[in-house]
Amino acid sequence: MDRKGFTLIELIASIALFSIIGTAIVGLYTTSLRMGRNAAALSDISDNESLVMERIEKLIINSGALPEFDGNILTTTSDENEYLVSFDDETKKLYLSIRKKDSLSGGDPEPLADNVTGFDVDFADYKTRGTVKITVIFTEAERSERSERIIYLRNKYAIN
Repeated sequence: MDRKGFTLIELIASIALFSIIGTAIVGLYTTSLRMGRNAAALSDISDNESLVMERIEKLIINSGALPEFDGNILTTTSDENEYLVSFDDETKKLYLSIRKKDSLSGGDPEPLADNVTGFDVDFADYKTRGTVKITVIFTEAERSERSERIIYLRNKYAIN
């Protein structure tokens, strides 16, 4: 008998083989998409982190007095202005407000950074080393990055 075509067993075997290959391809594709999203989120965090830390560092270094931190708001001053870096836990943002020293009202807060889940300023080493440590925790796309920067102050300020 000379029949052309495939047997049922051959069809089932080929469907199973293509299913296994297709599942592997879909798995690789979703893994590469996830890795791409994580890489993009890490890149965004890194860019944001650098800009924010440099801005805060400049505010502290150029301060005319020892900065103050009350747990949510970092306050620094220059000859003319007072700078407030505030952390809002609800919006997950850092804000920067600039106001004139002689004015009670200040400028509207401008977003300094998004996706911030923590902000701290540590003066523990100020007396011995003249340093202030800034910590900002950024979170994006289920990825969290803790950024710490030690800032050496130019001037020595008295601490009461």
